[in-house]
Amino acid sequence: MENVKEAYLKCNYSEGMFSYEYFVNFNGSEYPKSNFGGIFVVKENVIAKDKSSGLVKIVMIRKDEKTSQILVPSMTENGTFFTVPNEDIILDKN
Repeated sequence: MENVKEAYLKCNYSEGMFSYEYFVNFNGSEYPKSNFGGIFVVKENVIAKDKSSGLVKIVMIRKDEKTSQILVPSMTENGTFFTVPNEDIILDKN
């Protein structure tokens, strides 16, 4: 993972309660891991691919063979940790 500038996770998103946020869910966010099966993030942390799916910015904590431990910066706390499948992670090496 050397020289990686940004990491993103495939997600589905919808409008949040406020104009500056999206509600995102992804493989690994299912209830009970997070309330309502997803989390609220600022819109700037989501890259929309279409009207309901895209990528959410993440911080990689630990990468194992099939899954990774990640941190998703959220609106309600400093961040939330999840275990997600590696095939859902996109690394930007630019």
